[in-house]
Amino acid sequence: MTLPTDKVFAFKGSSDPPLLRPSRVASKVLTASRVARRFIARGLPMGQTYQNPKVRLHRFRDHFRVWDLTNAGKRGKKVGDLYIFPKFRSSDERDSWLEEQSFQLLKLTRSGNPYKAIKEYVDGLAKKVDGLEVKETLARGVDVEPYGQVYDFKATQEDGKSEIWVTSSPTDFRVTSHTWMTRPNDPTKGFYHDTSYYPNKKTDAASFYAWINEGSNAGKAMKFKSMDDFRALWKQLGVNYDSN
Repeated sequence: MTLPTDKVFAFKGSSDPPLLRPSRVASKVLTASRVARRFIARGLPMGQTYQNPKVRLHRFRDHFRVWDLTNAGKRGKKVGDLYIFPKFRSSDERDSWLEEQSFQLLKLTRSGNPYKAIKEYVDGLAKKVDGLEVKETLARGVDVEPYGQVYDFKATQEDGKSEIWVTSSPTDFRVTSHTWMTRPNDPTKGFYHDTSYYPNKKTDAASFYAWINEGSNAGKAMKFKSMDDFRALWKQLGVNYDSN
């Protein structure tokens, strides 16, 4: 599954939802119960995501999307994927409805079976509210990112211009070398060249994630100065990868 990000979920052009960045190397997804209480008090802003071990809720510009995380990441299982579209004539009416309902949906994320509770709630609303469309699809469990911390950060390379963009989750990673290339005939001019690295298998992603999630290793990776540092680490961890 392509992972989510703010402007990218590290993956440029991704259509998946952006997630919050509570701290520099901490999860981009709001997870703690105290955070849930704070969000319930102010609603879920547009472009942000809340998740707990059972459900993930994202607010897009014009709709909500909800995932049942019970079987997320599991092979041979199905995951409920719910779209909630208020197709109203007025964008002001739509925005007001989304703002109002974000409070209620966040409250329902704290129920025993939050996905079921949200689905029953919006199915009931759809019978009463003209223009409200509710659509559910079933995704393969292995295609849905499971609950967990997602790391997204960058490291500055030795030349001070180039960067390495890193995203790591329990089932995937993407490390992109964003390198400044000078023109041979004019060193004052140049261009950026991107090379992306990704795991051969999910077990490779899991090994890298386990390392980066341990202690202060995320902070260490932020200080890496070149792709050689990452390649050396992957060799040490037995992580196999491809690039393009």
